[in-house]
Amino acid sequence: MDKPQYLAQYFEQSEPLIQIVWITISVLLLIVTYLTIHLKYLRIRLRYNERVEIIYKNKFETDLINYIYSENEEENSNAEQQVIISELKKAATNSNKRKIIIATLIKLQMRYLVK
Repeated sequence: MDKPQYLAQYFEQSEPLIQIVWITISVLLLIVTYLTIHLKYLRIRLRYNERVEIIYKNKFETDLINYIYSENEEENSNAEQQVIISELKKAATNSNKRKIIIATLIKLQMRYLVK
């Protein structure tokens, strides 16, 4: 006899309680499989977001330090500062990047206050 047919026959001939147990086991197995795959996806996404955040933190910190310490002989800002301002404005439209910019500003302020 073929195994799938044997299992189907066994399932049909078994008591209702055993059928309910098998159905429950099957459903729970599907749920565990789905949650495992979903957890893996979330972990990959979190790692990617952390890497992107580190990259942008370094970039924004460098830009802000360059902005602060760039030569400014006149009251008007120079071309390098204008480029940095425009990049920060464009980045600030994204809420995640805006949070990173704010965190970087706070970090730089704390460094300045400690010195």
